[in-house]
Amino acid sequence: MDMYLDNWGADWRSMIQVRAYSELASLQWLPGGTYIFSDLERLTPALSLLVADLWTQLEAAGPSVRLLNHPLRALRRTDLLNTLHAAGRNDFNAYRLTDDRSKIRFPAFVRVANDHEGSRTALLNTHEDIDGNLRAAMCFGHDPRDLIVVEYLSAADTDGVFHKCSAFRVGSQIVPRNVMFSRKWMIKYPDLLDGDKAARQREFLEKNPHAAALREIFELAHIEYGRCDYSVINGRVQVWEINTNPVIMRPREEIDPSALANQEYFAQKIEPVFQAIDLPVDPQLKIPIRFDRASLDRMIKG
Repeated sequence: MDMYLDNWGADWRSMIQVRAYSELASLQWLPGGTYIFSDLERLTPALSLLVADLWTQLEAAGPSVRLLNHPLRALRRTDLLNTLHAAGRNDFNAYRLTDDRSKIRFPAFVRVANDHEGSRTALLNTHEDIDGNLRAAMCFGHDPRDLIVVEYLSAADTDGVFHKCSAFRVGSQIVPRNVMFSRKWMIKYPDLLDGDKAARQREFLEKNPHAAALREIFELAHIEYGRCDYSVINGRVQVWEINTNPVIMRPREEIDPSALANQEYFAQKIEPVFQAIDLPVDPQLKIPIRFDRASLDRMIKG
């Protein structure tokens, strides 16, 4: 959010404030307004409980407060992928190390459940390969509780070009963000911008073709703010993740000139959507925030 406010959304700097969860250590009051609970996948179980307590206190203020992304109800990555697979929406599944990994469909890869760095391995084709890579990850300091195995599903077209779509949910609205193309199966940044790709991106931004399916997916995830990364494979939306603290837009100087027009188009679309969730309130309102011993005990017990 800070990157967006420093570049594209400078006019919103006075309206949008970024607060850190660490402030809860000394917080005494908060104003009314709209609160987006973000970066939920990075919360520890104990901190999730404390943040949920904060949600309850803000909720008690009534119509002076609007809340998005409940810290306990919103599904984290692994639960989301499991839920979508069980519902028949995703054709691939994810496994914690405590799950029955004999059911894994190969190829698969290992990643960290609560970060946004993507795969930590190449595509793996045997249980022995998975076990070896898991041991290596733990030797390099990864907590086994944070590691998951994800089944691979190819999003390549007949020319071997992979695509990844993304779209935001902001309150009740779905806003298409981008389509990225690459020769790499793990797409973090677009590296193919030739031919008709800019035109295909613009068509995606203008038509918002998957809004209905994405709205249902966000509802299943209990997430009111975030960016869904997905591909369409055999006509079906396949969700890779929902990021509750996504990069909204990168600085202009980091954007390829051939993509700038589409980025400017998105900037025009996202601004009124943020404005729509704004909640005018009494500037003198101060909502008292108190955490008692019971809150601490819940954190300790986890």
